[in-house]
Amino acid sequence: MGKRGHKADPAAGALAGRIKAIMQARGMTQTTLAIRAGIERTNLNRFLNGHRAMSLDELAWIAEALGTAIEDLAAEAALPEDMRGPLVSLGETLQRLRQTEAERDDARNRISDLESLLAREREQWLARYASLEQRLDRLELLLGHRSSADDTGAQELSNVQRHGALAAAIMTMGLLSGSIVLSGRN
Repeated sequence: MGKRGHKADPAAGALAGRIKAIMQARGMTQTTLAIRAGIERTNLNRFLNGHRAMSLDELAWIAEALGTAIEDLAAEAALPEDMRGPLVSLGETLQRLRQTEAERDDARNRISDLESLLAREREQWLARYASLEQRLDRLELLLGHRSSADDTGAQELSNVQRHGALAAAIMTMGLLSGSIVLSGRN
């Protein structure tokens, strides 16, 4: 029996040894590991020294903080099969959970991108709609003038068309006679 009546478990000792080896390889202190794993430093110390058992959750947190899979802790520590099975199962569950979280994050990013695209499309549509409304208002004003008794809008339009036709004829005659030469500049 160990201190305070806790019987030393060889499998737990092997697991603690594996954790210590990984900590040492990564230059990690017990305090750093405890903080990253979210467990009390004293509980970690007691486990690593054979005075406390760890739950599967605590072992999963430790494995994650060490940057290793929980089943890898079990594989290299000489753990009995009855302890190795639950660790492997928990590791597989954690792997599926991480995959699901990654898929969720991807879906959130796609949704965010689509929302941004939709917002841009909406703004463009609203701008086009406002422009069309302004054009419609101008056309209604023009049509309103055309229907008036003196029909000044129609006369102005007719005058513009006549002047345009006259200008086109003058240009054509000038081009044909050679008195107007196109320079090629705008």
